[in-house]
Amino acid sequence: MSKKDLSLTRQSQILILGRVLSFAFNFMIPIVVVRYLDMTQYGMYKQLFMVFMTLSILLPFGIIESLYYFIPRNRDEQQHYISQTVWFLFLTGSLFVLLFSLFGKNLFSLLNLTQLNEFIIPLAFYVFLMCLALPLEKLLLIEGRVKLVAVGGMISEVSKGICIITATVMTRDLLVILYALLLFSAIRVAVFAGYLFSKRLFLFSIRKLERE
Repeated sequence: MSKKDLSLTRQSQILILGRVLSFAFNFMIPIVVVRYLDMTQYGMYKQLFMVFMTLSILLPFGIIESLYYFIPRNRDEQQHYISQTVWFLFLTGSLFVLLFSLFGKNLFSLLNLTQLNEFIIPLAFYVFLMCLALPLEKLLLIEGRVKLVAVGGMISEVSKGICIITATVMTRDLLVILYALLLFSAIRVAVFAGYLFSKRLFLFSIRKLERE
């Protein structure tokens, strides 16, 4: 086995270990939450996460995964690709927040989820912010910083779990839990913004667009 193959194997092992530890921690969260919320609230809690997972998969339209293809093949243009990706996520996310705020009740009515109507606005912003911060992990993987991705992923999942558990134990209010997650997602965006500024990847290349 070549050194490159060994390196890839080692990186995969680190990522898998990080995922397993994150999963193990996340496995404990519902066990705590179900003890503090009644059955109706817990059912709504699961429905909210189902809606979130569905929307967070659909909203980026697969553009984030394209970074794996373009950046390694043209490092000189990485600022251009990253800027386009961030602006795409920001604009589509903003449009999503507007449309979901206006028509979310109609959508939930069609899906027989009218009990979630009071959560529409914070849920929309939560999806938006979480999607906006998604490129960070991909960019770190492209840089080969696998250990940082694994450790950062665990820290992120533990932080999210602490937000959920703390809000649940202290308030037993599903809306407060969602606002705690909204705070968590805002911190993720701030970390991503800090990464972009540290790498000087925050400028949109107007001249390059004009040449094209």
